[in-house]
Amino acid sequence: MKVEINLNNKEIIIPIGSVKKMLQSKRIYVKGTSKRKAHWRTVKVGTTEESSPLTRIKAIVPNVHLDGATSDQLNSIAEGIEETIGKFPDVEVDSIGWATDIDDQSYGLPDAAYLPQNRGNPKPRIILRKEVATNVTEWTNKSIKKFNARKESNIEYYNDMIKGYESWDDYPEEVKKYKGMLDDINVCSRLFIATESEDKLKGIMIHECYHAIDEQMKLENIFLEQLKKAGVTKRDQMVVSDYASSKETELWAETGLAMILGIDIPDSIKEAFKNTMETIQ
Repeated sequence: MKVEINLNNKEIIIPIGSVKKMLQSKRIYVKGTSKRKAHWRTVKVGTTEESSPLTRIKAIVPNVHLDGATSDQLNSIAEGIEETIGKFPDVEVDSIGWATDIDDQSYGLPDAAYLPQNRGNPKPRIILRKEVATNVTEWTNKSIKKFNARKESNIEYYNDMIKGYESWDDYPEEVKKYKGMLDDINVCSRLFIATESEDKLKGIMIHECYHAIDEQMKLENIFLEQLKKAGVTKRDQMVVSDYASSKETELWAETGLAMILGIDIPDSIKEAFKNTMETIQ
């Protein structure tokens, strides 16, 4: 993909990845030229000095409400955005900010981040929980501990059920069912991909940005079709992560992060993801 730059009435064409490398303190307009409908986006660039993390975020997401965020937090968020929606000028995100009481009441889930209902705005909003961003390592460790405890409890329960049904001769289907559930849970080694990211806040941000790409470009049905074509199973999803097995939209976001981090996941899922992404490149 390339973009057209109109700077001081001079039109040039450069690779999309080079936009952030241009260092000039003027505002330019980047016109997307992908297969999707082109649009204009305002982008900040500089000339000799690296832009601040906040400036880099605002170059891609116009409305930023991250009061009190540290430079390190902003840098993690900026890198997550740049490595995802920053590569697709046709993907427009309205805003990014801390979760409010209203957002929490509407969404009602204790996620680290999420995309709430658009409320009439066609562009997605990305919401982050400030308490998670501030203590992301502690939050991740607690989440992993809960996951491991739940996994151990489920394994014990499945084994008990298998033993119980095997003591009778009339329940072969139940034995088969619980053995399958035991096999599924044993291939699941992580709660979510971001736990394996060196920069966990960046990992969370990348996950949410892939949700934004999915929502803005309407990729869900395409991805579902590609998963079916590739023969992806529930167990394949559990190999990616426990969260990825909850539903296909989470599998999408988890796969995007896994691909960026270079984490090994089933080839069938990688194929479905790549084929879906090709529709917007």
